Amino acid sequence: MIAADANLWLYRLIESDKTALAKRVWERDNEWKTAILCLYEVVNALCTYQRVGKLTLSQCSELLQRVTLQLEPAIQEIDLSLTVKLAAQYRVSGYDAQYLALAKTLNIPLVTEDRKLRQAVPNLTLSMSAFLVQKQENNTSKP
Repeated sequence: MIAADANLWLYRLIESDKTALAKRVWERDNEWKTAILCLYEVVNALCTYQRVGKLTLSQCSELLQRVTLQLEPAIQEIDLSLTVKLAAQYRVSGYDAQYLALAKTLNIPLVTEDRKLRQAVPNLTLSMSAFLVQKQENNTSKP
């Protein structure tokens, strides 16, 4: 189980240079948890893609329907008090702190490609590549 931020969901949803990596993460562990904020961030990204002409309105609608089916069961309640504490402790946004609070509460890593967030909170975060390496090491060390 991992905590996944909006970017991770978007990498799986919309073809990019990180899509293959995101799909490998999903293949290794498809029990992703997230904050309700993630759904709003995904909607915002889809609207932006449509506005700048990278996606049509019908493509956005289809992608939103697909991701919502996967996102809704993954959404977890966030401890907002913990969110505020983590934002202050690590000097990160309240948005990022929600994902951190989720990871901390569930005792799972936050898999994110946000380099600054990973640098600020290395004990709670992993890049997609680091997650895959860790998962591989865990699988090879089992008897």
